[in-house]
Amino acid sequence: MPISIDPLLPHAIPFLVVLARIAGLMLIAPMLSSTSIPRMVKLLLLVALTACVYPALPIDTTDIPLAQDLYTLAPLIVCEMAVGFTIGLMALMPLISVQIGGLMMGQQMGLGIAALADPNSEVTGDALARLFYLTVLTSFILVGGLELMVGAVLETFSRVPLGAYRLDMSTVDLVVALLTASFEVALRVSMPIVVVIFLENIVVGFLMRTIPGLNIMNFGFPLRILLGVAAVIGTLLFIGTVATSDIDRVADAIMYWVDGLGPRAPIGGGGA
Repeated sequence: MPISIDPLLPHAIPFLVVLARIAGLMLIAPMLSSTSIPRMVKLLLLVALTACVYPALPIDTTDIPLAQDLYTLAPLIVCEMAVGFTIGLMALMPLISVQIGGLMMGQQMGLGIAALADPNSEVTGDALARLFYLTVLTSFILVGGLELMVGAVLETFSRVPLGAYRLDMSTVDLVVALLTASFEVALRVSMPIVVVIFLENIVVGFLMRTIPGLNIMNFGFPLRILLGVAAVIGTLLFIGTVATSDIDRVADAIMYWVDGLGPRAPIGGGGA
């Protein structure tokens, strides 16, 4: 007996919309957006998550007509992707802020000469910035950052029906505020090393004026790196405290944003 797909057709567009909301998270979220994960694995994970979520959605959230043209469907998909993208962007900020702080340290220590392109974050940075990024990423995963992001996206389905989300200025203001706070975190992380290197520059400049034969290449640069490494080791506890508090702050901001999307509706009753 031939298998008919007619019963599945009414669910095609709703399933695609659910997939788009989760796909927005995987475009930028830490670890999930890493280029080290094969694209096929990401695609399978995306489809699997969507297949798990879709049957649990209430009927009213999947009441999206199938007969929609591309001009109507494209803005709908973009808005749905914006939900997951916003959560992933906010979760990425603690990692980027510490990476920027490490980049500032490396530039002051002279490590920028050996800058490399990080294939995971697709940005140019030195070894210190990459080390900080990977360290904070590990901490982010260990404290449940991945579960928080996925759980926040799943929570949005009970707050905002499919196709009902519209980007507003409150979301933009929240993201801008987090970006500003992330830059402040980068300054706090890098400031001890920047101050140490600044004092080293003053001392080396004074020595060069009093000892003209002193070779800055043989004396100044190794001393700068040694002092920088010592300062980094001495401030590791401080950097870890700042990074951990920043992760907690961003986690609270994500849940605050999700809670502000709307009242929670019960989930149950299949959409499939």
